[in-house]
Amino acid sequence: MNNNKKILISIIIILLILISLTTIYFVFLDKNLVNIDYINSENGDDVNKNNVLRSNIIMHNHSNLSLAMIDSAKNGTPVIQFGNGGEPVTFIVAGVHGNQLPPQIAAIRLIDYLDNKKIHGTVYIVPFAAPNLTANNEKLLNGQNLNTVADEVGTPSNDIVTYAVSRNSTFVGDFHSTAPGAVPGHDVIMCSKYPTYESYLFAIQMTKFLNEGIEVHEVAGVDYEGGY
Repeated sequence: MNNNKKILISIIIILLILISLTTIYFVFLDKNLVNIDYINSENGDDVNKNNVLRSNIIMHNHSNLSLAMIDSAKNGTPVIQFGNGGEPVTFIVAGVHGNQLPPQIAAIRLIDYLDNKKIHGTVYIVPFAAPNLTANNEKLLNGQNLNTVADEVGTPSNDIVTYAVSRNSTFVGDFHSTAPGAVPGHDVIMCSKYPTYESYLFAIQMTKFLNEGIEVHEVAGVDYEGGY
């Protein structure tokens, strides 16, 4: 075997080793950094007391991570972080109205989905904004609509806003749901053009992706108090 062949074989072997090491890194080692924190230690409760929520949890095989989030809700408003804090930062909230269960269940399933997935940037998820509301299937906290007092210091919703701002969030989504006889009472993507026109454009894209209807409002919070 001449020297050229030896060199070529050596190069091939080195490349194969590098490819193998890279594959091992991305498959087994390059995982999301995950951290569970508390936005506040108030309004904690056992959300499993909500029979509908619990039945949906039982129906699906949840990860230990999402089960830990459910358990942590006993001690306050939990938030989970995927990633190292780098941009873009996406902040997802559910359960501002505790009796609106679909977005809270979806948030738990999203935690399951992101577990052991590699992402670019950072994702924060708050599945239960006020766990005691979720546990008791209630919309209002001591008669207060948390959706309309996010600007009032000391409220759970303001604590969430403050936390999101402190993490330099690029995108913030506060997810709600409806029911027959409620407002709007049917499946639809609601949005407004002002003050954030980009959210209106994003809603249009969502309608194409989900094949749902859209309800557009010119100014947020006029037709529906606290609404986006």
